[in-house]
Amino acid sequence: MRVILSACLLLMMAACNVGGDIPAGTAMIEVRDAYISQPAEGRTDAIAGMHISLKGEPRRLIKASTPIATRVELHTLSDEDGIMRMRRVDEFEVTADAPLSLDRGGNHLMLYGVKKPPQVGDTVNIVLTFKVAEGKEQDVLATAEIVPAGE
Repeated sequence: MRVILSACLLLMMAACNVGGDIPAGTAMIEVRDAYISQPAEGRTDAIAGMHISLKGEPRRLIKASTPIATRVELHTLSDEDGIMRMRRVDEFEVTADAPLSLDRGGNHLMLYGVKKPPQVGDTVNIVLTFKVAEGKEQDVLATAEIVPAGE
């Protein structure tokens, strides 16, 4: 009887993929600690950050959007001969071995044309679009908290 129960349990585990393996060509994307800094007084631009990790096939973050801004761009900040330079980039790669951290002072999302300034503590949706093999795209919905400017 124990052998039959053990065999049934093994079959059920295999069918449910309890081991956590991700099928080839797919990825499970996790977004955490997402935030948008409140625009500075008199400004309509803001920075957004978050931590993106995944299990499975690599993905490339190619765009983002949110209902509170007219445009969102992917940016990087780098030190070039002692001068900090912010540049727009086309994509950020995310792999299982190299998660993506978006934050002030480095890679980040830049929001332009922020409509009616959100209040600190509010939450806002951000749609992240990832490039998948063969030109397909995958959208991931993240919720970001509004934090004070400069934090």
